[in-house]
Amino acid sequence: MVDNVDITEGAGKTVRTDDIGGSQYQIIKLATGADGVLDGLIEMAPQAPGASLPVAQPELDWAAADIATGAAGAAAVVTYAANPAFLHVISGVAWSYDVAPAAAGSLTITDNAVPVFLVGVPAAAGMWTVNFNPPRRCSAVNQALVVTLSGGAGAVVAQANVLGHWTE
Repeated sequence: MVDNVDITEGAGKTVRTDDIGGSQYQIIKLATGADGVLDGLIEMAPQAPGASLPVAQPELDWAAADIATGAAGAAAVVTYAANPAFLHVISGVAWSYDVAPAAAGSLTITDNAVPVFLVGVPAAAGMWTVNFNPPRRCSAVNQALVVTLSGGAGAVVAQANVLGHWTE
């Protein structure tokens, strides 16, 4: 089926549409091209900042689900369960040990149990952060996102805080 709809305006015009399940959806130009030129702006892949539409980030409320404190010597784990309608997005992580652990640790982020971010954490007390710009998204809807700061052993307390979590 032809994906255009004829509109009668004097001599007649054609509007571009897409036929989806028998319904016509009008196609709107989201492009940087001049009049009469289509220079597509929206792709199904990550875009360079200069070739993207500006989007306001959602206002995010603080949530207890974004924070984890491990028991002495245990890992701190923030888990976002798989959601069949949405994917998880985070804009950063902050983490700390209350005292210096005996050995270096690690911060791991997994997307559907597959490690997608791993960084070593020095054997030192203190706080560290990593910001993701652009924010990091799960690979698909219905994927769990887990942030794990390894335990420091002994009496060391690990804390992990996800900075900016939302679903899309």
